[in-house]
Amino acid sequence: MNHDQFAAAVKALHAPAERQKKLADAIGLQYGAGSKRYNEEFAKYCRLMLAVAPQEWEIWCEYCIFLFTNGVKQKGKAAILKDIIDMSTDLEEDKKPAWRKVYQQIKSLP
Repeated sequence: MNHDQFAAAVKALHAPAERQKKLADAIGLQYGAGSKRYNEEFAKYCRLMLAVAPQEWEIWCEYCIFLFTNGVKQKGKAAILKDIIDMSTDLEEDKKPAWRKVYQQIKSLP
């Protein structure tokens, strides 16, 4: 996945949430940011953003595979694998499986 594919995938993934945010913003302007209707619409936006977070992480990891593959040519596989390990130390547990996939992909390169 190159940069353009990454940007398009993230944009497509966020499209429903962005539409919901525009709706919530319009309702906020019309009824006020403290209104019940605005709070309901903004809550829908928040739920959409939380729902796409795991998918966004998967897309990010696919893009990282592309970046690290190119980095292997410049820095070497051992240096890139060390970078991946260093980056993974502070990850939340739910994100580690996708990051392990990145590690395995880079490790399997010739």
